Amino acid sequence: MRQPADNIRFRAGLVSVAVLGLLTDYFISTFAAFCVVAGVAGSVMAWFAAGALIDLSCKLADASAAWNRARAERYSVHGGNGFYLSVDQKTGEMATFQRQRKAAPLTRIEADEQTAEAVPVMPQIAESLTLFIAGEQGAGKTTLLSHIAEDRANRGHDVLIIDSHGYDGKYGPFPICGAGRNYGEIDQAFSDLLGEMDERYQRYPDNYKTVSVLIDEFSLLFRKCRNAKEFLESGMTEFRKVGLRLVICTHSLQARYVNMKGGMDMMNGVEKLLLRYAQGERWGELSKYKGHVARCILPGPYVHGSGARHTGTGDLNPNKHRGERERHDNHDRYDAMTPDPCLIPDMNQDLYIFDPDPEPVRRVYESHREKMMVEMYEAGHSLNSIAKAVWGSSNGRRTKQIKGVLTQFKLL
Repeated sequence: MRQPADNIRFRAGLVSVAVLGLLTDYFISTFAAFCVVAGVAGSVMAWFAAGALIDLSCKLADASAAWNRARAERYSVHGGNGFYLSVDQKTGEMATFQRQRKAAPLTRIEADEQTAEAVPVMPQIAESLTLFIAGEQGAGKTTLLSHIAEDRANRGHDVLIIDSHGYDGKYGPFPICGAGRNYGEIDQAFSDLLGEMDERYQRYPDNYKTVSVLIDEFSLLFRKCRNAKEFLESGMTEFRKVGLRLVICTHSLQARYVNMKGGMDMMNGVEKLLLRYAQGERWGELSKYKGHVARCILPGPYVHGSGARHTGTGDLNPNKHRGERERHDNHDRYDAMTPDPCLIPDMNQDLYIFDPDPEPVRRVYESHREKMMVEMYEAGHSLNSIAKAVWGSSNGRRTKQIKGVLTQFKLL
């Protein structure tokens, strides 16, 4: 028979079990409620996230469609040297864009006719006051300089060519100052030109005989000629007002090649012609004062014509430069041997030029390789044999280069 104390302990145990059950049910219900709330919150967040993703996808799709429409309406042509030509196919509107360094935004420049299509280069640079010509070896700098010399001479300019790597006949009938790396003669010519500039400014604004100074291999002269830097600075800023014009050929327009570190902004006021050469084709990109860039057609191989009539250095004391007196003697002989066109019946006076002692065609080669290609082809060698002699091997790319050179000299 249970005692009262045992009954009390039994009832206490039952109460403890009941309380434990209630607590367990409470925690289970609370956990279930938490899970339900968390699930609902997760669903809501997932719904919002899905909506955001859908909205983002729609925006991206709209942007892609707009870009595709823009590309369909406009197209851009890379013009080299950081310039792009953008054309609207619907309206025909054209604009030139220039990408600045370090990912700066595009700058819009209204296009002109010169930007839209290729133009012959000689009429574009005929009256250039200061012109820089840049291009790698074989791009045609020497050939173009020969054409410029004859064109300026035909316009009545006195022409002075300075080239430390020059040789007799490199520029046709034009004599060369400083040929054979005669840097002393070139430095003296710089001094003479600076003195001529001072003298002309003292007589300003008299009418002066225009003098065109053409310089090749200019980047070599700063280390050899102490007057080169002063000559360049004065040439770019002061020559044009007193009838002195400057054409400079160099391999690059970077500051270290033209000795203008810290002063490249001066190049904004001059014309720049970049010569290109690829796969046997040569062309130029002419940058004018306002940033317009024109793709230019270069002249073919130089064959001197009547330029010998007007090759002088005027007031620059021609006795200082090698070959000047011989040039004047040839000038007088040419005029003495040219008959009066009025005495020739049925002949157009403007087109008729009589030369009783014609000279053979003079070709100006940009490199020894070009000369070797032309001479071997004229001797009857095949293109494969020419390629093997020039490069040591023959392939399609080499053959294409040879054809480009032969086409330039009108042999194909």
